[in-house]
Amino acid sequence: MSAHDQSQIFMNSKTGIDEYLFDMMEHIGLELLKRNGNIQRKKSAPTSTSTILLDEEDMINDWLISLVCQRMSFLSWTMLDQSRTGRSASGMGVGEIDGWVMDSRGKPIFLFESFRLGNSIDTKKVDEHLNKIGRYNSMGMSPIFVVVYAATHNFPLLCDSYVKHIEKSEYTDFDDDYKSDLELITS
Repeated sequence: MSAHDQSQIFMNSKTGIDEYLFDMMEHIGLELLKRNGNIQRKKSAPTSTSTILLDEEDMINDWLISLVCQRMSFLSWTMLDQSRTGRSASGMGVGEIDGWVMDSRGKPIFLFESFRLGNSIDTKKVDEHLNKIGRYNSMGMSPIFVVVYAATHNFPLLCDSYVKHIEKSEYTDFDDDYKSDLELITS
């Protein structure tokens, strides 16, 4: 059974697989928030306010991937992490994507890219990550989830700055309408 057909069993039949996946990722994000003490460790103060006191991005991704795998195991979906696919940011080699999910038949469902932000937006970091995604997506997966790990005293301000930056920027290898589905989860 295709991933779309499976999503119709577990969601309202009028919604598509994108809504099912969004709901799943939202619940996983909330679970990570409940467990944030497990991914924060005492470290020396960062040199930049755009760096956060969370462990390495790969370690946080491991948590996210474990939660996706656990949540999707009954469907026999698999999440692969740090897979080499598409083109690298430089275009000179193979890219390394943070993670992607395939259904029980081995067909790609979605990909995700993640990065960390601190008290202020690091537009260079945002642009570097978002420009890589289109190059990584050689299989044409949709949707694409951008997961931003943030630790800030003013989360609404960071979110507002992030959204404003995304809306005014152009990213490579995306369709022209990629901003039409920009959704912000703040819960």
